[in-house]
Amino acid sequence: MRTRELYGQYHGLIDDLAWSAMPGSDWPAGLKSCAERFESEVEGLDSTSVEVLRRDLCVQFEHEAPHSTRPLARMILFVAVKRLEPI
Repeated sequence: MRTRELYGQYHGLIDDLAWSAMPGSDWPAGLKSCAERFESEVEGLDSTSVEVLRRDLCVQFEHEAPHSTRPLARMILFVAVKRLEPI
């Protein structure tokens, strides 16, 4: 259940950032902060759950990005995928 909550939380945070960021804004810092909080929150979960959560978020952002009408939002979603991809 916790992974479902985290999925919704981080999908919403990153999606909001992608759609609200303006050209020239410091969106990279916002995305970095989001990724750091994500890492902190998944620390206590088992590795399989974290891997599935990362994959699900990446798949969703990879699906949304090409359909975005805003080039900046598209770029932010693709950068988010790179930050969330399992190492």
